[in-house]
Amino acid sequence: MVTLVMDTATEVIAAGVVVEDRLVSSCTSRVARLHSRFLAPMLDSALAVSGANRKQIEQLVVGVGPGSYTGVRIAVSTAKAMATALDIPLRPVSTLSALAAAAMAALAPATGEDVHLTCLLAARRSRAYGARYQGAHRQPSLRTLSLGAVRSYSEWQTVVLEDVEKYPTARHLVVYDEPMQPFSSAGTRLQWLPLGQLMGQLPLGLWNAAREVTPVCGAEIHSLVPAYLLEVEAETRLRQKGSMPDAE
Repeated sequence: MVTLVMDTATEVIAAGVVVEDRLVSSCTSRVARLHSRFLAPMLDSALAVSGANRKQIEQLVVGVGPGSYTGVRIAVSTAKAMATALDIPLRPVSTLSALAAAAMAALAPATGEDVHLTCLLAARRSRAYGARYQGAHRQPSLRTLSLGAVRSYSEWQTVVLEDVEKYPTARHLVVYDEPMQPFSSAGTRLQWLPLGQLMGQLPLGLWNAAREVTPVCGAEIHSLVPAYLLEVEAETRLRQKGSMPDAE
């Protein structure tokens, strides 16, 4: 089976092709804006390297966020259009889960090592989107410890440090997309992994995170929406001015 994977939720645009269960080509690039300009050429490049063409794609995997409001929509809308046009299934994947899976692929934990991962992506007003996972040696699937949420950086610090204290023998990782003050009280038991170090593993992370995701097909594809987690900034301002009704 030929699978095309993509994500534009962060500053890293990721694309790749999986044949059967093996990633055969991948493309990543870090750009602050204009994801829409780069995604299509990267998809074409990944397909060309794999030797496949668009008509041979049998399923799609797309990162649905959270992340950049505009960025998330680009990959999601592209994947929905392709899945509809090709009449193939689409697997929606949390970008946070993909980052966690990418970290596991990059680090190659030792046999028997228990790994706790916290993935953080910058949100507005000193907050971060985040989720927590647990992984182990040679296991592509991850156990979700906490679903995606929005918290302040200080709240995430408390969550992570409590986990470090509760599980002192585990390996603790924080994956993040922008510079943050390290949690000094955690000492050497906490490892920081910037997004830039995981770029090359993100296509594989998307695929590994998608393994247990139920695909959407046919008319279901139209109902797929990005996992924003936060209201659009413009809507927040309108609500504060009283020009917009509260969400039900």
